[in-house]
Amino acid sequence: MAPAAPVALITGGSSGIGLALTKHLLSQSWHVFIADINPPPTSELADFPPSTHHFHITDVSSWGAQSSAFATCFSHFGRLDFCALNAGIDDRDDIFNSTSNELDLPPTKPNMKTFEVNLFGPYYGVKLAAHYMALNPPLMGKGEGRGGRIVITASDAGLWALPAVPQYTATKHAVVGLVRSLAPSAAQVGISINAVAPALTPSNLAPPGLLESYPKEALTKMETLLRAFDALGRFDEVEGEGWGGEEPNGQIVEGRGEDIYYKGEMARTAGKEVPKHLDGYVQRAQQEICNAESELRVKVEGVRWRKDDSRAAHRLHYIMLRMYIV
Repeated sequence: MAPAAPVALITGGSSGIGLALTKHLLSQSWHVFIADINPPPTSELADFPPSTHHFHITDVSSWGAQSSAFATCFSHFGRLDFCALNAGIDDRDDIFNSTSNELDLPPTKPNMKTFEVNLFGPYYGVKLAAHYMALNPPLMGKGEGRGGRIVITASDAGLWALPAVPQYTATKHAVVGLVRSLAPSAAQVGISINAVAPALTPSNLAPPGLLESYPKEALTKMETLLRAFDALGRFDEVEGEGWGGEEPNGQIVEGRGEDIYYKGEMARTAGKEVPKHLDGYVQRAQQEICNAESELRVKVEGVRWRKDDSRAAHRLHYIMLRMYIV
């Protein structure tokens, strides 16, 4: 018998953006497989039948763990239509502020967990999704079934440089390149691959006081981000023939305030296309950020202010957002 509902696998689906997307899809009669380190709060999913969602403990930086999650998802629900590769972490290493300045104390091996989670994780996920989406049976007896849609959670740090978090920035830039370069070959097998690029998104994960310190236009509302997922996932059209490989494909969609922007050579919002010629502006703004970073390295009560201090990083991110809002 053909599966009765479309199925989504969401990494990092137990909190923040991933949990919001999980609930969003469950409310549209999807089945959701949650792959995360920790389970979602029971209260968050209490309104949905237990048979419609399943949690599987998963470290996305591990090929074995992700492979197990995807296999379990397909075994449990019988198909895989949509994959949100959403799990991510911030920086775990520092370069220029961690030097010892002593010949006998060379640097230790850097912590590369950010790359393992934010870049290796999505790469593993795309490879696994491609395998299982190719095995999909027809949905409710309609169409050929094979194919699906993939959305990776990138970041505004994948579009602009954030000096406070270079590891995070590097991985998100890589994700953007991965999406754009994989799109043509994905379309050939009935799969679309896109990315959302949120700025700071209000959720229970934000440190106390942080959201209040940001200007409203610098935040990505959760409902705005979910609209971006809707635009890329086309969830209400899942039963249509060829749904998986249809446009949009290879797109990076930024959410800012209440608007979404397609970040290619053209930025689109509200149905209009406006050319964006910002190279010179971006370069000037990036230099201003570097200058601001240098100026902010001050002594506070006799202790040198460091980039890896959380409040310092938040402040630098705030400066960046103020500069890039256009």
